[in-house]
Amino acid sequence: LKIGERIDGHFVMGHVDGVGIVSKIEREGEYINLIIKVPKKIIKYLAYKGSVSINGVSLTIAGNGPAPFNCGTEHGIKSKEIKKCGASKDWLKVCLITHTLEITDLSVLKTGDKVNIEVDMIARYLERLLSSK
Repeated sequence: LKIGERIDGHFVMGHVDGVGIVSKIEREGEYINLIIKVPKKIIKYLAYKGSVSINGVSLTIAGNGPAPFNCGTEHGIKSKEIKKCGASKDWLKVCLITHTLEITDLSVLKTGDKVNIEVDMIARYLERLLSSK
């Protein structure tokens, strides 16, 4: 990045804040929606239309909140596996456009795959600043 250049996406540092599990993949026209179960400890940093990094790719959150479906074997994920990675019934949704699918390896993800999640750096700094008062 050079001075004066446009910044697309958000700053990704490469630090993994948690491991999520792909729980559902939905095709919507040309796009693919990934629904990912996320660890409870990071859900507070996720906001609708905010930024998140999945496997190092900067993405916009298209939805988040309490689980919109039953967790467990129905989605090919054993309850034991969910507990093992620290995930809860919290989730986030990202929409993958054709360009993202072509230039990243996110197109090969399958239900049950684990993904590395990095929350937005600004959200972490804001929490730190607000908690120090």
